[in-house]
Amino acid sequence: MSKKDMSNRSTEYAAMFTKESAVKLQVTIIAAAAAFAVGCAATGSTSAKRDVVTKAAPAPIAVEPKWVSLTEGAELNYDENYKYHPSEMKLSNERLLRGDDWNGYLKAYVDSFPPEKRDTILEGITRHVTDYDKVEGFIRFEPVRYMSGPYAKKSYVAVVGTLRPEKATVLLKLHYYDDSWLFAKSFKVVTDGVPFQSPAVRFNRDNYGGNVWETAYLDLSKKKYRALADKIVSSKEAIIRFQGKQYYSDLTVTDRMREDIGSMLKALDVIGAK
Repeated sequence: MSKKDMSNRSTEYAAMFTKESAVKLQVTIIAAAAAFAVGCAATGSTSAKRDVVTKAAPAPIAVEPKWVSLTEGAELNYDENYKYHPSEMKLSNERLLRGDDWNGYLKAYVDSFPPEKRDTILEGITRHVTDYDKVEGFIRFEPVRYMSGPYAKKSYVAVVGTLRPEKATVLLKLHYYDDSWLFAKSFKVVTDGVPFQSPAVRFNRDNYGGNVWETAYLDLSKKKYRALADKIVSSKEAIIRFQGKQYYSDLTVTDRMREDIGSMLKALDVIGAK
């Protein structure tokens, strides 16, 4: 036998030995695994599966509200046990009021009225956001525009204005918001099927970040606009159409808008809107 033949034969033997060894090793592993599984079944446990003991998180301690009247004559209360009190006050009408606003100027304003008027005034004011103009000496109010609220980045109707002791200036704000201009010139309101068509009205326009808004302000000292606001509040359905030269957009008044307008109109009647 030549060296070449011997070399080839040795290679074949090596290959055969390697394959045979691998097969034997695989059979041995399978047999061992099977035996281990049988043993685990008999004892009811495995090394791979372990009991995990978890500790339940302690239940939060419930704090009962402690309701305190905002001021004399008011049925509206605040929760003294609210977690953010006194920087933020949680009210019994489910609204929030900043402590600095209340102590800084709102309490003094409300307390300037007789006790029997205060509850109505508070019910309206606390549904809105306010700030104080120290130079002009009046309180501004407008709808609360939280990021997830009913007035944020959307069309709406609301009451806005200024408050002075025993006097208020009030406007009905019609606000269109979208990503396309209407160039609105007028509007139409249908309350429970009854239409109201406005004359030409001035709309202020602005834009930011790809969105636009067009806003008209109606003086509620004018009887026709006050009557329109009252109809919106008392209606089951109210639709406002912002009318442009070529396009229009419809706003269906929500219950929240209707309630906020109604509460503020009652407050303004008590204050004496002019």
